[in-house]
Amino acid sequence: MNTSPICLIAAVVVLVFAHTLPAIPIVTTPPGLSQGDKYHLAFVTDSATWFVADETNTDADTITSYNAMVMADAAAAGLDIIHGAPVDWFAIVSVSSIDARDNIQDPMHPIYDLDGNAIALEEADLWDGSLLSPIGVTPTGSTDPGNFGLLVWTDTIGDGTSANPLGLPFAFANVGVAGQMDPSWINLTTDDRTHVHRLYAISSELTVPVPEPTSFAILGFGACLVLGVRRRITRTA
Repeated sequence: MNTSPICLIAAVVVLVFAHTLPAIPIVTTPPGLSQGDKYHLAFVTDSATWFVADETNTDADTITSYNAMVMADAAAAGLDIIHGAPVDWFAIVSVSSIDARDNIQDPMHPIYDLDGNAIALEEADLWDGSLLSPIGVTPTGSTDPGNFGLLVWTDTIGDGTSANPLGLPFAFANVGVAGQMDPSWINLTTDDRTHVHRLYAISSELTVPVPEPTSFAILGFGACLVLGVRRRITRTA
């Protein structure tokens, strides 16, 4: 069967627009949580970087640069302040002297994506072989792979430890796949360090706000005022 050039062009246009997904609203307080509940958020970066080789940078400089990159992505989207409090963001990535599971500061509470979906119940759940939901939303609400694709630098194996514990000058580092829930989210294959990919990030501890006592007092005063007005109207009638 012959296919006309117009049909081929139309098919390409459909495919291009099918991968141009609109941004979703960012959710910083996941549904189902109560006042005072603690949790963490996670995202995949909008920006991308090559994987800095340990032989050209100290480990401290390397991990600091990754943490700074995810922090910059968060800040650009206003996620450096949540519920009126400053938030730190850490890259889910390993270098020879620090594992990803240590760099993310041992999150002890449920972890959610920026669409309000639970990713893991706590840190150990990140490394048990599967996620509850994928990490696939960026700080700007994008789920579109865009120009940088779906690969994410991690240099980490499934248990959260470094894939290159000796810091040898390998030309390749491990990558995961954003949007996956099986072990490939953190460890799919290796890729040339000079290629450009995204990073994963996880937040410091967050707490669902609890209204201040003054707020309760105002609400109580308002309720009493409304009740008093209703009583006066009833008596007048």
